Amino acid sequence: MGLDLHTLFIANMLTALIASLVMLIIWLTSKSSGSLGWISLGFGCLLIGVMLIASQAYLPNFISVIIGNSMYPLWVVFVWQGTRHFQGLAFPLNSVLLSLLLLVCLLTYYTYIDFDTGMRIIVTSLFVAIYSIFTVLDLLKPIHNNSPSIEHQYTVAIVLFFIFSMLVRIAMVVIEKSVPNFISVDWLQQIYELIFMLYSVAFPLGFLWIWQRHVENNIVERADALQVANALTDHLRQTAENAALHDPLTLAGNRSKFEHNVNIERDRHLRHHHNLCLAFVDIDHFKLVNDKHGHDVGDQVLQSLVSLFTDIIRNIDKVYRWGGEEFIILLPETKLSEALLVCERIRKHVQLNLRVKDEGITISIGVSQLRGEESIRELVKRADKLLYTAKDSGRNCVIGE
Repeated sequence: MGLDLHTLFIANMLTALIASLVMLIIWLTSKSSGSLGWISLGFGCLLIGVMLIASQAYLPNFISVIIGNSMYPLWVVFVWQGTRHFQGLAFPLNSVLLSLLLLVCLLTYYTYIDFDTGMRIIVTSLFVAIYSIFTVLDLLKPIHNNSPSIEHQYTVAIVLFFIFSMLVRIAMVVIEKSVPNFISVDWLQQIYELIFMLYSVAFPLGFLWIWQRHVENNIVERADALQVANALTDHLRQTAENAALHDPLTLAGNRSKFEHNVNIERDRHLRHHHNLCLAFVDIDHFKLVNDKHGHDVGDQVLQSLVSLFTDIIRNIDKVYRWGGEEFIILLPETKLSEALLVCERIRKHVQLNLRVKDEGITISIGVSQLRGEESIRELVKRADKLLYTAKDSGRNCVIGE
């Protein structure tokens, strides 16, 4: 064919060196998976193998032939290890070491005992093909719960072509041994040095394509996971805030929630002169309910009462559990006369709908309106006094001022 074998050796060494350095640099700079490091080591072995075989005339057979030829299968072993590492698969180290020992023994036999260059080519090519088949099988496995994509298929096609070329190489040597002068071993070596050189370019490109897609997918997955985590954090924060600001039994606001909201409404009253009324509600004879029917029934009464409140009040009105059977209803933008009408509707609604085993439950309500720069404490205190006035007036009534 007129190919210069020594030129091909040099070109092969350069491509193997470039492939090894590119993989190594990307691995070191990106601090990514060690798979790139293993593949870099593999192409380093190819570089050493080509260098030793090219120096056969100057080195002992053990170094140039046995070690030199062993570097080719070792190259493919490290590529296979890089693939398994990327997949998160364990590497069968003991089996591989035994097979490499067998390889060295066979190369030694066909170098020192029965010198046969053709058999060395067959043995080396066979081991390279077998390890490459294992690489293909691993590349075809689902990658991190995803089916092999186009970049995997491309890389598999490259390796399959390489395996096919190794099998053809074996077949050609076998034919040459049975039909003398069928081919020239040097010519065959030239062809396969060219194939090794092309493979040194194609496979790293394919694997880097796989690696890049994996990194991109990881970035997307991490962004999605971060979004989910942020949403979960917001949900947990809101849940915690709700738990801290609401009564767990009735789900009405608690005192902390009341103090926060009522101060906001007082500020609006001071700045914009908006009306604000507060209703103090107490269940009549609630202790008798607990004593006669039990605390479970008493809890149901409290829950039902809050539900009945919400039937009447507006969305801007809020209910708070003050303590025990006492509740506060905050009525923003409401004059005292309007608040008294609303509370009377609430009282009647409760009287008609809240019963325990045919026994009616009633409530008493004291209503006060915020005056001028009056404090919230004074507002609550006045409503509380009016509630007790309602109690003293026979209960089941609304009193306001």
